[in-house]
Amino acid sequence: MPTWDDLVAQVEWARGRGAAVHLDGARLWDVQPYYDRPLSEIAGLFDTAYVSFYKTLGGLTGCCLAGPEDLIAESREWRKRHGGTMHIRLRTTRDAFDAARARLADEGITTWSRSWPTDSPEHQVVELTVGDATLEFTPAEVAEVVARLTKA
Repeated sequence: MPTWDDLVAQVEWARGRGAAVHLDGARLWDVQPYYDRPLSEIAGLFDTAYVSFYKTLGGLTGCCLAGPEDLIAESREWRKRHGGTMHIRLRTTRDAFDAARARLADEGITTWSRSWPTDSPEHQVVELTVGDATLEFTPAEVAEVVARLTKA
C-alpha cells in the first residue's frame, strides 16, 4: 500500500488531469490501522467509495457505494446492465455445499468461496465469481458445475 502522502499525491495527480478518483474499499476496514486515520478521512479523499459488508466484517452479502447522488443513481442502471445483483440460490444444505465445493476445489475449480444461509436450511445462496479462468467455461459447463454443487 502507498504511504498516506503517496496516496494523497496519487489522488491529486489524477484530479489534476481531470479524472475522477474511486476507492475500491472492499477492505477499507483493513487499511485503517495502517493509515491511522479515521475511515471518513481515508474515503474522503475519493469522489466515490465502495465498501463490502462481508469482507473483513463478516456481515451479510452486500456492499455500499458512496458518492454524489446523481452518480449513485447512474450506477444503479449500470449495475443492472452489467448483471449485478445476480445471486444463485441452490437447493442444498450448507454442509452438502461445503463438501461439493471441496470436491470441486480438488479438481481446481475454486469459483465459490462460501455460501450464505437463506430463510430455509435446505437452500443456500452463492455468488459466481468470474475471472479469467471462469471465462474459459462454456455456459453448459457452468450449468454442470452448479448442478454438482447441489449433490451430496
